[in-house]
Amino acid sequence: MNKTMIKTILMFALAILGGSVWAEVPQPVYTWDGADGTATEETVFGKTVYTLNDGKVINATDTIPNGIPAKNFTFSMWTKKRPNPNWKDVCGFADSSYQFKLEENADNRGLYVYGTIEAGLYANDNPRFIPSADYSDQKLQLLTVVQNNGIVYGYINGVLRMTSLESTTWEALKSDTAKMTYFAWGCAPNTNKTADRPAPLSVADVSIYDVALTDEQVMELY
Repeated sequence: MNKTMIKTILMFALAILGGSVWAEVPQPVYTWDGADGTATEETVFGKTVYTLNDGKVINATDTIPNGIPAKNFTFSMWTKKRPNPNWKDVCGFADSSYQFKLEENADNRGLYVYGTIEAGLYANDNPRFIPSADYSDQKLQLLTVVQNNGIVYGYINGVLRMTSLESTTWEALKSDTAKMTYFAWGCAPNTNKTADRPAPLSVADVSIYDVALTDEQVMELY
């Protein structure tokens, strides 16, 4: 019996004993482990991570054959806070008109969600704060962002820590045909779909899903 099978059996048993049903997580449609030469490898608290100096931007339309539905997707990665973030971008997502991004604040060491791109300017659209106590620079933590029908959810280590308000400016993203075409980490995609404000960031196990994961599934990731 291999390790994967043993883990599956144990997780299922724990779920039954806890009175809940184990939430199976679908396979990601895109993964990145830093092995493409764009990052330097290091070990942080026993986990292999990659430090990006210039950020990483992918065109989801080119990389993922069917693209990513704008109204329902999940982005997840292990990361740790920069020592001096100074309003640097952690990750971001964009289509032709809209941008979401998470930023690190030097003062309170939190994360924010921003809204749309209009005339090349970032419009602050219902920012939401993830408490700094839940985003430590002392260890790697799992950051998961779920976009579900116009509402953005932010998780730290599988626990929901932030919910954005539904915004009328995001209505276009609810259509069945709208695609989230660019994803970035260590930066955010700017209006030219290139790296915006990149700064060194340690990341591991980047995964993108073409569905909005449930709370139970996000916890299972962790």
